[in-house]
Amino acid sequence: MRRGEKPSADSVLLYESLVILEFIVDFFPDAGLLPADLVRRAKARLFMSIVEEKIPSDNGPTPALQMLETLQEMLPEGFVVGEWSIADAAFVPSLLFVNVFVKGGVGYWVKMEHGEKVKAELESPRLARLRRYVDEWKKRTNFNGKAAWDEEDIVIEKWLKRFAKNL
Repeated sequence: MRRGEKPSADSVLLYESLVILEFIVDFFPDAGLLPADLVRRAKARLFMSIVEEKIPSDNGPTPALQMLETLQEMLPEGFVVGEWSIADAAFVPSLLFVNVFVKGGVGYWVKMEHGEKVKAELESPRLARLRRYVDEWKKRTNFNGKAAWDEEDIVIEKWLKRFAKNL
C-alpha cells in the first residue's frame, strides 16, 4: 500500500505489539526472529507473556521495581533465550524508556516523591544484570548498520516532551 491509499476491504488492522511481532515471525520464517529449537521458542513466548502481564500501570515505584527484579531473574547472560529474538524486542523498549523517563524526570515512576529512589535503585547492584542486558542490547545494530538505540537522539527528546504534556 502506498502513502495516501486506503487499505483494501480484506486488510486487517493489527495494533498489539506482541501480535505484530508474532505476525512478523510468521511472515519471515527464515529471518531467525525465534530460535529453531521448540523449547527455546516456548521460553521466548513465555517471557513475552510475563512481560505483557507484569508491566505495571500507575502503582508507584515499589511494584515497578519488583517487576523489573522478577524479569531480571529470568534473564540468562546474553539475551532472553541466548540469541536475540522477538522476546527481546518485546521487553527492551520498556526498559529503555524507563531509563529515559528517569533521566528526564517524567512519568509515574519518577514522581517527585519517588524519583530519587527509582533512580538509585536502577543504578544499584540489585538491578545490575538488567543494566548489563540493556547495555548488550544497545550494542546491537539495526538493518542499516547503525546503533539500534541512541538516547541522545532528538526524536527521544521530542517524544519525552510530548509524553510530559500528557501527564
